[in-house]
Amino acid sequence: MKQKTFYLLRSNSYISSIILLILMINIIMYYRDFRMMNLDNWVQIIEPSFLYHDFLKSILYYHGNPPGLSIIYYLAEKISFGNRSIFFEIIFPILHCICFSLFYKVLVVKKIHFRKVIAAILFLNPLIFVYFKFPFYSSLIFVSSCFLLYVWTSEDISANKRLLYTAIILSFNGFLRSSWHIVFILLILAPFFVKANNRYRIISLLILIIPLSVYIKNYIVFHKFVTSSWTPMNLARAHIPWECDCKTISKVPAFSPPQYYQPYITKDPLQEKYKDIPILNRDAGNNVILFAVGDMYTKDLKKCFSIEWSLRQVLQGIFYFYRSPVDYAYLKKRTGGILEDNVYFCYDFFNINENPGSDLNPLSKAEMYFKNLSIYTFIYIFIIIYFIVNIKRLTFNERLIFIIMVLYSGIYATTDFYESNRMRFEIEPFYYFFVILGFNSLLNKKVFQDSEDQKVDITLSFNIKSGVKRK
Repeated sequence: MKQKTFYLLRSNSYISSIILLILMINIIMYYRDFRMMNLDNWVQIIEPSFLYHDFLKSILYYHGNPPGLSIIYYLAEKISFGNRSIFFEIIFPILHCICFSLFYKVLVVKKIHFRKVIAAILFLNPLIFVYFKFPFYSSLIFVSSCFLLYVWTSEDISANKRLLYTAIILSFNGFLRSSWHIVFILLILAPFFVKANNRYRIISLLILIIPLSVYIKNYIVFHKFVTSSWTPMNLARAHIPWECDCKTISKVPAFSPPQYYQPYITKDPLQEKYKDIPILNRDAGNNVILFAVGDMYTKDLKKCFSIEWSLRQVLQGIFYFYRSPVDYAYLKKRTGGILEDNVYFCYDFFNINENPGSDLNPLSKAEMYFKNLSIYTFIYIFIIIYFIVNIKRLTFNERLIFIIMVLYSGIYATTDFYESNRMRFEIEPFYYFFVILGFNSLLNKKVFQDSEDQKVDITLSFNIKSGVKRK
């Protein structure tokens, strides 16, 4: 009992020390003018002139993304009395500390060697600090990924509570990001439903109404059972060949101003119906014309689809995906003068590209595939291959996390790879977990093998000295 108490005190002392260090670094960053990014003009968030003055109508008519992030911004604005940047400056470092604590507890449960050093390296990493100054759903889903890891690996959480917590986490994700589709959420929850009792099953299903409400709202208002009107454009711009004679509306770049699409739209009932709703007749991110544009982009994609082109785009997407998340173009503008290249886990491992993140257009030549190689490209791809081959080493919950990680890696790398390295940050804790688990497994195997070899040597030596003949 005394030994356990001493261990808990020592562990809590370590966690408190790292948390204090995280908070101190954030204070230094604030006074060094590295502050929370202002995302008021980002199309993923409802335009401030609508969001903060006509909240309910804004949420009702917003269709570019699920409204979760915009609602968080609205609540931050109201709670902070108009000083949401200060609110985020307080909340995001706290979230950073929570992520560290959860991840460290996961390492304790898995009995990882050198876990204190590993957790400190990962969560005192400049990459994490940069993203927690970026109040976007990438950072928020990073937090939910840490919660999911903890919930699925903890030995102290019952089957009922594991289902409930998982439903809450996945519903949060689905309310933030269209990529967390309701079908995926149901499939992920299915194994936990089997082990839980009826009461928790019903509660969990009720929680799923939160992300499902976005689909229902868009179906009623726009006659589309989706959470985002952008999906067809994201798919088309990645997989329609540039030199394709059958293109119509896709000749216009994705997310162009609405007037550029208008000549291709002969009749659009939604435009006519909502012509007097200002929020649906403004920017390129939430204009009602995007539903008709998406339908036409889908037709172009079907006509122009090329396996050869798509395979090349997938290869490009993989290399985009495994670039450092800090190499995301819009963050690079802020970090270029603060952090140096070749910071492990942050920037390009080989420092080949003189201006990482500036090439927003797809790579067009094979030799450019290797221009942005990073440490992630090697370690992360290796660890995926390692656990595909050694899948039996994982518990059921670990296999489920692994499947989610691979699934979303594939989705992000092949659908919207222009920003896929930023999207990877959402599932970065999963990659951290499996890299650590993989190397810990290899280390244990080596230690075990060395131990066995040593036992054999000692036994042979003893037998020889004692004159015992082995049969």
